[in-house]
Amino acid sequence: IWAMKNVPAFHAQPFMTSADNYVSGIEFQLSEIRMPEEDVKKVAQSWNKVSEQLLNNPYFGLELKYDNTWLKDDIQTATANATNNLEKVQGIFAFVRNNYNCIDHSSRLLSQPLKKVVQTRKGNVADINMVLTAMLKQAGLEAYPVILSTRHNEKVLRDYPVMHKFNYVITRVVVDDVNYYLDASRKYVGFNQLPEYCYNGFAREINDKDPILLRFDADSLKEYEMDMVQLKPDLANHTLNLSVNKTFGNIESQNVRGIIMSTSLDAYMKEMQNQYNIPVQLTDVHADNLKELDDPLKLQFTAALNLNDDKDIIYLNPMLSDRILENPFTAQQRIYPIEMPYCPNQTYIF
Repeated sequence: IWAMKNVPAFHAQPFMTSADNYVSGIEFQLSEIRMPEEDVKKVAQSWNKVSEQLLNNPYFGLELKYDNTWLKDDIQTATANATNNLEKVQGIFAFVRNNYNCIDHSSRLLSQPLKKVVQTRKGNVADINMVLTAMLKQAGLEAYPVILSTRHNEKVLRDYPVMHKFNYVITRVVVDDVNYYLDASRKYVGFNQLPEYCYNGFAREINDKDPILLRFDADSLKEYEMDMVQLKPDLANHTLNLSVNKTFGNIESQNVRGIIMSTSLDAYMKEMQNQYNIPVQLTDVHADNLKELDDPLKLQFTAALNLNDDKDIIYLNPMLSDRILENPFTAQQRIYPIEMPYCPNQTYIF
């Protein structure tokens, strides 16, 4: 019997990953099964054994061993304009991302055979990225599935294969000795980019030789954002005109594209207008790279601020938007580490 005494209550705090990483407890992993007059059946396995089992599992990698010639037409369509292997990979990735719908972003096993996924053009994250892996392999490229645990799930162990902790599948492809990590389950994720929730520590590439230990740390994800604001007084109309150029980082580009494409650019700008610290009207809005998903999203717009006629001195807070309105760290004592989803680098030129 195991018991714990005087265990403090758990209180979730901002900038934390899954609570499962911090709640105290004991987990048991079945090692082997011994039955009378039967051979001992090993349950806890090494990563080499687990990888072998996954590659022979019809709900994971078995179909990757087949000669999937039925993918030929889609591969030809996806690579029609490709002149080298990297362009082939980019074409196949874009084809899967743009033509398939992910209905479940938490699964490490297939929900249906790959042929059914291709016919219906939908499936869970494992279905879609295994189709991507199969197409890349069928095109003669070196590609492997990678399993990991997302930030809202829990962290996985470095060396011990506790499989229920894994809930996501991505693809690694190698071109000219360069690794590319792909996730075709998200509509607005660019080539060789991953959603921020994939950066949760250790991951494993599943192959038939040596399952490779990988690591995706949030500290390795750099998010660069830049705002350039130019002011021009218009004394005749008693206004101060602003010209704003805003460049998002990769993660924010994914998020903002999703909002704009699901609503509209006007709706997004109205929401942004509400974030300004003074009444302002945003006009002449233009978006660059809205559909070029591999490049950062850029917004250009103008704003007019009304000036007070009876004052010779204008007091203006240069941080017109993107303000931190309240301190997210309100607890008197921070027990758990601060786990940012990425390393932000924001430049504001006024």
